[in-house]
Amino acid sequence: MPSARPLVSRDHGIKAGALCFLGTRIPVEAYLDRRWAGDTAKILREDYPGMSDEQRELAEWLSTSPSRSFVDAIIRHWPVAGTGPAC
Repeated sequence: MPSARPLVSRDHGIKAGALCFLGTRIPVEAYLDRRWAGDTAKILREDYPGMSDEQRELAEWLSTSPSRSFVDAIIRHWPVAGTGPAC
C-alpha cells in the first residue's frame, strides 16, 4: 500500500471538506468514481495533470480495492486538518 498521509488532505474550508489530493483541488472520491466508471488511467492523467506520480499510485491502489465499502470507509474517516496545506 502506498503511503497516503502526505498525498492527501482534508480541510472543511476547501471542497466542503472532501478528501483531496494534496496541493490540488481534486477530490479523491471524484477520481475514483471516474476510474470505477471505466475511465482509463491515461484519460485521468490528461484530465488531472496536477497530480503527482505518487498520488496516481495511491489512486490506482485504491481503485483496485475489491471492496468499495473499504475505500468509502478510508475516505469517510480520514482525519480533518484544521489548518495547514490546502488541497
